[in-house]
Amino acid sequence: MSILSSKNTDAIVAAALELFKTQGYAAVSVSDICRAANVPRSSFYSIFSGKDEIITHILRSLKGNQQSMVTEFLSAENDLDRIWALYDRYLSLAMDFGPELTGALLSLELQKPVGLFGLYNSFNEWFALLIASCQRQGLIRNNNSPEDIVALGIRIAIGAAYEWCLTGGSFDLRKVAISEHETLYDVPPEFRRKTTRT
Repeated sequence: MSILSSKNTDAIVAAALELFKTQGYAAVSVSDICRAANVPRSSFYSIFSGKDEIITHILRSLKGNQQSMVTEFLSAENDLDRIWALYDRYLSLAMDFGPELTGALLSLELQKPVGLFGLYNSFNEWFALLIASCQRQGLIRNNNSPEDIVALGIRIAIGAAYEWCLTGGSFDLRKVAISEHETLYDVPPEFRRKTTRT
């Protein structure tokens, strides 16, 4: 990729994200993105086939750039905190994107998979190993198989994200998602996150 093409890619992605957040994914056209990025349509189409591909590009970039999550993961005090470090990566992503763009991503994933669920599922094995370790340590009292707990946890996370998007971000997604997972895991009260206590 040439330097100019790389600069155009960065400008297009930044402009598209800002427009998606403020105007909504469906309301933004390729022309709007090109205008905001100060890039000709021909340059846009030499990089992306359409708006959906911008989302796929963003998700691929996130999957490839895991350094900050790995640092937090490795510095966590225990395996339960490591689970929250993994979850927080995706909760932060949704909250940074906002309910409008996150809702559009969920909708796109249902119509034509763009990699959103694959990004989350890429850590299923880690989640299962951490849950098994937490079960042995008494940090998680739910004795179902770690794989079953992970599968149900994904459904809970998707449900929480859907409700958050549907209500325009009317509640603290991080607080609700972690609280719901603590309930699923049956985390003893002394190990629950302070942010979930009222």
